[in-house]
Amino acid sequence: MADDVLTIDELEAIAVKGQATFFKETLHPYQAKLQMVGKGTLDDGRSFLFSSEETHGVIQTTHIEVR
Repeated sequence: MADDVLTIDELEAIAVKGQATFFKETLHPYQAKLQMVGKGTLDDGRSFLFSSEETHGVIQTTHIEVR
């Protein structure tokens, strides 16, 4: 990353991995809005919650909580 380029290998080295046990994507086409929520378990046993909202192709909010 010192060269201002993030490679897949560099990303995998810092990534926290797991699996979602729930995921829901809701499209609101007339409002040009996309909402996503999810939850699951990380490989180290912790759990996570995720939510994000996009309007007109721009991410408005993203929240990630790890417990």
